[in-house]
Order: sequence, then C-alpha cells, then structure tokens
Amino acid sequence: MPTMTTRLVFVRHGKQIPTGERTVANLRDPPLSSLGLGQAQERAQKLHSELCSTRPVVVVSSPMLRAVQTALPIAEAFNTGLEVHGACFEYGGAGTGFCGSGLAVLRVHCP
Repeated sequence: MPTMTTRLVFVRHGKQIPTGERTVANLRDPPLSSLGLGQAQERAQKLHSELCSTRPVVVVSSPMLRAVQTALPIAEAFNTGLEVHGACFEYGGAGTGFCGSGLAVLRVHCP
C-alpha cells in the first residue's frame, strides 16, 4: 500500500506598501506594493514549477489583505480554491489587536 505524504508550505506575504503611503483606511491592514504583487506572482510560479507533480488540497491564508493578495496567485497557479481562515494571523496583528479585513474589504481588493 503506498504511503501518502503531507507537505506543508508556508509563504510569507510580499512587500507591503511603505508606511508613508498608507492611509487611515489601510493603516491597520496595508495592501501589497507593486513590488509585493510581483513577488506574489513570482512565488506562485516558482511553487508551481517545484511542486507541479503534486496538487495542493487547499491554500489557506490569513484574513490580512497582504496575505490574501500573496496567496491568491498561488491558489490560481494550482487551480484550487483559497480558504481565508480567521485563526491564521499574527497574534495581536503586530501589536494592534487587529485580526484582518472582513470579506467585503477583501472582495474589493481581491475580486
């Protein structure tokens, strides 16, 4: 009987917009910068080429906008869904007590 191997791959979010470019609206949950969006695409392509013989069952992301913007291209590269999980975030949201954006905000930035 063949054994099944489970592989977990953790990916850190891409570069977010600089502090000086943040607004009151995105101060607690800044989006990726143009560089960060490019990093997310590159990471998705690299993971797909490295793991092309496997298919992830699920791609899971924190509800932080920058995490979703990083994970979405990975999910798309593997033609699988993206699960945004409320328990997957930096405890205390980098000391702010913020645990991520709501669905409405995420849909605006990640349609």
